[in-house]
Amino acid sequence: MIHIFKTLTEEQKSIGRFILKASIIFILWKIIYLQFAEPKRTLDKPLTNITATATKGVLGLIHKNSKVNVVESYYPERMAYKENIFIDEKKIIGIADPCNALELIVLHLAFFGCYPIESKRKA
Repeated sequence: MIHIFKTLTEEQKSIGRFILKASIIFILWKIIYLQFAEPKRTLDKPLTNITATATKGVLGLIHKNSKVNVVESYYPERMAYKENIFIDEKKIIGIADPCNALELIVLHLAFFGCYPIESKRKA
């Protein structure tokens, strides 16, 4: 097994370190998120609300003569919160916490943090 690591090129080792670091960061994130942030919606609530408010703003520009409204709802059967967007009392779209891109943002930041370049270039 050790012989395999001796035959790897420096580029292959760098890729392996990147994947290992990113995986560790993501696993730690999931543990912290599932234990502390998700139950209280510490990160999800504001991010879902920002997404719904921005969507409402864009729809308001498109539908100038209509009433665009956002209503938060809780669905106990799914144990999920959702921001529902209405145009003239008709539900158009719902944005749930799992759809607010939080996981993608964290994954993206983890990749930036693990990428093997100097900190000055990362910034």
